[in-house]
Amino acid sequence: MFSSVRIYDRRGGNGIPAFDFSNEHFAFLESLPTYVNETGEQDDVPIDAVAAVGYSIGTYIGSKGHSLSPNSIFLIVLAVPV
Repeated sequence: MFSSVRIYDRRGGNGIPAFDFSNEHFAFLESLPTYVNETGEQDDVPIDAVAAVGYSIGTYIGSKGHSLSPNSIFLIVLAVPV
């Protein structure tokens, strides 16, 4: 089953402090704005953007033995090229 990954915008600027990976900032992660491009559209993150990825890794036994299952949970855009 495919589900989309939340993409949060924490580029800072305009008096907004940058994401500092503290417990306080992670506590308010879901209240961050969703990433939109410079035209205001929800879009793919530029390939040369700086971002942090939250993920989990699970294991399972499949038909070919033990396997890993990486799962992206969220992405925080920290900077995009100018």
